[in-house]
Amino acid sequence: MTDRRPMGRPPKARMLYYDDARHAYLYTVEPPPEELDVLHPVDVVSNSMVDTFVFGLGIGRTMSYGTQVGEIWFDGAEDHVANWRARETVLSLLDQGRDPLRMLIDRAHHHGMDFYASLRLAANNLPEDPVRPDFSAPEARQERFALIEEAVTRYGVDGVELDCAYEPNSDPVFRPEHVDAGLVILTDFVRQVRELVDEAARRRGRPIALGVRVLPTPAGNQKAGLDVPVWLEEDLVDFIVPIFYVDENMDQNLPFEALSQLAHRHDCYVYPGVRPFYRKDPDRQSASPAMYRAAATNFLHKGADALYMMQLNWPYCTVEDDTRVLLSYIGDMELMHRRSRHYFITPRLEQAAIWDYTSPLPMELAVVGDGAGQSFTMYVGDDLPTVRRQGLLRSVTLRLHIDNVSRHDCVEVSVNGQQLPASTRTWDPVGYSYAWIGYPLWEILPQSGPNTIEVVLRSRPAQLGGPITLAEAELFVDFVQQRNRSPFDQWS
Repeated sequence: MTDRRPMGRPPKARMLYYDDARHAYLYTVEPPPEELDVLHPVDVVSNSMVDTFVFGLGIGRTMSYGTQVGEIWFDGAEDHVANWRARETVLSLLDQGRDPLRMLIDRAHHHGMDFYASLRLAANNLPEDPVRPDFSAPEARQERFALIEEAVTRYGVDGVELDCAYEPNSDPVFRPEHVDAGLVILTDFVRQVRELVDEAARRRGRPIALGVRVLPTPAGNQKAGLDVPVWLEEDLVDFIVPIFYVDENMDQNLPFEALSQLAHRHDCYVYPGVRPFYRKDPDRQSASPAMYRAAATNFLHKGADALYMMQLNWPYCTVEDDTRVLLSYIGDMELMHRRSRHYFITPRLEQAAIWDYTSPLPMELAVVGDGAGQSFTMYVGDDLPTVRRQGLLRSVTLRLHIDNVSRHDCVEVSVNGQQLPASTRTWDPVGYSYAWIGYPLWEILPQSGPNTIEVVLRSRPAQLGGPITLAEAELFVDFVQQRNRSPFDQWS
């Protein structure tokens, strides 16, 4: 297709890393800060695969730098020490003639990274009113546009990201009654930002990227007032970030395939957001490296051009030595070669279902006798049959967490229509209420892409009542290790 951009398309990112300016930065720094504390968010991801640093300009209508068109942090929010630190840190730097945003941009460039400014378009842009305006209000759009223009022209950022997906339930870009009109309103706004970015690119003599965060599915975006197909057809955006907020749980099965196919037909990059938790509730279990590798494998197989890392170890968002190692190779299939994977199904979010985004688990099982069971889909990006033929596959294990289950329940499991032998399964009871049932896989392996897992409850003991629920499903994949490797556990 014809490239309308005056300076051509920006280069494809290798890896993006997002920092929201707060959790790993302003909430933690005591004012007045040392210079290295100010530069820390960029420094901790330097010398890794991250070549694009994405920075959240602020929260709501308050910005975390020396803006001349918006409000600088929370005026009068000193009732909480974190907000006090944030405001005083920014003001103390400005009093010294130093702007934290300018410092971070220069530091990113020092490390060879592009710097993208990210701005939420959600309804919390303006002060509280009896009826808080959403993005259909002209004053909301004017305020956001002025901040974007300032970031592009005054600060010279390398790219702009419009966050259209933030908290669609509690803080949508458009309230339901404004969605139909919002489809046109937001598209016009994206056109204006594209014109702004292109004009700045002409003056600068190099491309400036424009991207959008969107919901994972076309139907969800349409319902939210995001006309992504038109943005792509009109060549308005350089990249899209499929993502869903709320619980921060990693979803290795994020259903962005349709968006990916549509975006690539229009030469638009796809950077799906990678969330940091295996389970956020109740005890905040961070995703392991093997889980990140499985997510990366799936996302790349589904068409991702690069991974968009979303502040690991949230809410403290610290980047420790082990995280830096992960960022040095995650997202590159060759660098992930022969490293173990831990695939899993993230639990269903009821508040996500209205946006055409859901999960099949948990699933209540019913006794079916000779009937068909219940099934769900698990995506596996690895080509395990080929790896087995190459002699590089060590083991594959499917594990199912089933609540209120007994060894006397007759449970059958199939993968893509092939029943797994019960003779080789393992049974690991947990407490009094549930068990993990494991199936070693070898002759019957998942295929590359979506896999249908069917669970059939044939019978239960006559006096055993109550619901039986398939709560979780996981797949562990281990490979034959390379030469000169120590024989330690690869699942850390």
